[in-house]
Amino acid sequence: MAADPALWEKTIHSEDRLRVIAKFTRAVTEQESGEIEYRIVHRDGDVRWVVDRYSFEHDAAGKVIALTGIMSDITEHKHAEWQREQAEERFRQLAENIREVFWLTDPQKNTMLYVSPAYEAIWGRPTASLYASPRNWLEAIHPDDRANVEAALYLQETGNYDEKYRIVRPDGGVRWIHDKAYPVRDTHGAVYRIAGVAEDITDQIKLEGQLRQSQKMEAVGQLSGGIAHDFNNRLTVIMGNLQLLQRKLKDDPAAAAMIDSALSASGGAADLTRRLLAFSRQQVLEPAVLDVNTLITGMQDLLAKTLGETVEIVTLPGPALWPVQTDPHLLENAVLNLAINARDAMPKGGTLTLETANIKLGEDYVAAHPYTVPGEYVFIGISDTGQGMNEEIKRRVFEPFFTTKPPGKGTGLGLSMVYGFVKQAGGTIEVYSEEGHGTSFKIYLPRAAAGGQAGAAKGQPGDSEAVLVTGKTVLLVEDDPAVRAIADAQLRELGCRVLTAGSGPEALEVFARQPGIDLLFTDMIMPGGMTGIELAGRLREKHPNLAVIYTTGYAPQTAANRWTIDHPNDAWLAKPYLPNDLRAAVCRALSGN
Repeated sequence: MAADPALWEKTIHSEDRLRVIAKFTRAVTEQESGEIEYRIVHRDGDVRWVVDRYSFEHDAAGKVIALTGIMSDITEHKHAEWQREQAEERFRQLAENIREVFWLTDPQKNTMLYVSPAYEAIWGRPTASLYASPRNWLEAIHPDDRANVEAALYLQETGNYDEKYRIVRPDGGVRWIHDKAYPVRDTHGAVYRIAGVAEDITDQIKLEGQLRQSQKMEAVGQLSGGIAHDFNNRLTVIMGNLQLLQRKLKDDPAAAAMIDSALSASGGAADLTRRLLAFSRQQVLEPAVLDVNTLITGMQDLLAKTLGETVEIVTLPGPALWPVQTDPHLLENAVLNLAINARDAMPKGGTLTLETANIKLGEDYVAAHPYTVPGEYVFIGISDTGQGMNEEIKRRVFEPFFTTKPPGKGTGLGLSMVYGFVKQAGGTIEVYSEEGHGTSFKIYLPRAAAGGQAGAAKGQPGDSEAVLVTGKTVLLVEDDPAVRAIADAQLRELGCRVLTAGSGPEALEVFARQPGIDLLFTDMIMPGGMTGIELAGRLREKHPNLAVIYTTGYAPQTAANRWTIDHPNDAWLAKPYLPNDLRAAVCRALSGN
């Protein structure tokens, strides 16, 4: 190069030539050592990258006596570097358009090379803070999770980093993050980059929590329903025998008083089982098409007397409210339960707001509430300005027997009844509450089918329907011997002729021998694989107008809902029943025979 600088200049790539000559000229002028990278072109047209490291040698007086240099071929290095840059650019373009956060660090220099814009949307913090110091990322991690995450950071270079943790946004919001890291190695196997992807999984965590809660509530409901079923059978025997005994000892005041006390206690136990059945969605509904605004308006006086003068009631009825088809008495009871709960949360008084509206629940709502069917609903909101609830109480608020009230002030079944009723009615219920800022219960009931008109519920037939039942033949089908015995005694006391069976198949055999049966009195769920409805269907093949009374303390919704029993000669009697209830049901069932 010293012999013929012009020849050396000609080998430099035309795009780099002026830059290289300018730098060497400045280096010679200032006698400053250095290095420069540039491309050269071989005679065969091949382009190579070189790095030229040059230095000046001086004599003892400091005068330059020589310029020396070492030129190295770095083509392979530059090509690998170019490939890495291209890969990183593709990565950057991908990251700019994805909801997850992509990040890239240099583990040797402990610097952040890239973080995608999604970081600002999820973390609520500027990406600039991470470029300034990657450890600023740790400051956003929830204090309870920070130690675990820091410990896991040492595994990044082994490829084992896969963490779930919470972050706290500047606005106080908490989000769940699933963060994974992957080491990127060079051609020699050394880790020179760490790439990661952080996903916001808050909604997923919420759905998993809702699923676990729903499964728990379903399990508790099945257990509660099973207990209520067995308990109802026992109560039927107890209460029936007590009333029979009451008639025999009516001339003994002391005995009559004790029997009255026992009947009162048994009635309380029966109410307890009804509440458990309400929670487990196995109560008998009496559906009617109704206007919720009319129902709530009709409750104003009751609510005012129940809540007291310290609670202001505000009603905000929605315009042109759609009708719903549900049990008006149970809906009224649900509203009253929630209102009383609100009153107890406002010991010093406050405001109770009742509001209604038409609303369509779409796929977005269903995605966050997996057990809800999309469609048109009537919204009923019951909100208070009371103490509010923490997360633990909100999580358990609908569980039976869970209560925050002191002993003797509540059974913990009020809200569980509301939950069971709403679910059985095909709706959904949710609660929103913050400590110190009140609570809002939101009920969504399905809109009634087209053509339904709001009206009053059908009244129950009264005991005044006098029917001569003496001599009528009743086929009593009950698998529990004790229940069967007390029902048999009660029917005979009415003057009926009673045939008994312990199962559906056995009842078919009895019917074959004694076809002149006026009334089938059958339990709904029995051993042997035949339900009361199936038994009635078989008997009606030969006796189409057979009167049937169904009874149970436990039944699935398809059997318990009143509209599934649609024969004109059908009736329903829920366990536990008293002799008076049985007498009225039999009179009504036989009124046409």
